[in-house]
Amino acid sequence: MSSDSMLVFEEASANQMAQVFRQRVSTVKDFIPDVADGVHSAVGDWTGESRKACDEALKRMEKRGEELADLLTAAADAMEKILAEGQHAESKAFACIDS
Repeated sequence: MSSDSMLVFEEASANQMAQVFRQRVSTVKDFIPDVADGVHSAVGDWTGESRKACDEALKRMEKRGEELADLLTAAADAMEKILAEGQHAESKAFACIDS
């Protein structure tokens, strides 16, 4: 097997990906209230069907934002698990080489 096709565990990459996912969670959680505040300011004193439709759309956006934050958290958790499993596999491989 050539060295170009060998699987190599890159600890730094797994760690960096987990950090990026975690940072994006806070980005999403901060973005949603900012958008909601902006929309509320823009619609001002809308009433009736228009206000109801706007409020429903904002609720859907908030729900989807929460779902996205949950997905990003799960992705970060998965990368941390991959990191831990990779470190474990790497230490086992070195133990086999050293013995």
